[in-house]
This record gives sequence, C-alpha cells and structure tokens, in this order.
Amino acid sequence: MGRQYNKVQKRARHKRYLEREKAKVRAAMKPAKKK
Repeated sequence: MGRQYNKVQKRARHKRYLEREKAKVRAAMKPAKKK
C-alpha cells in the first residue's frame, strides 16, 4: 500500500514539475515573439 502511494506521489510531483517547466518555457517565449 505504502509503495503504491509513493508511486502516485512521485508521478504527481513529476507532473507538477513538468507544468512548471512548461510555464517557464512559455514565459521565455513571450519576449522572443515580440522581437
């Protein structure tokens, strides 16, 4: 049970990390588009 929960937590954390990276990329692209 505990191991399964850990797996889910890890996946959720990874998903959140990816979302943050995507937002970072989007923020970086905004100024580039203006040029």
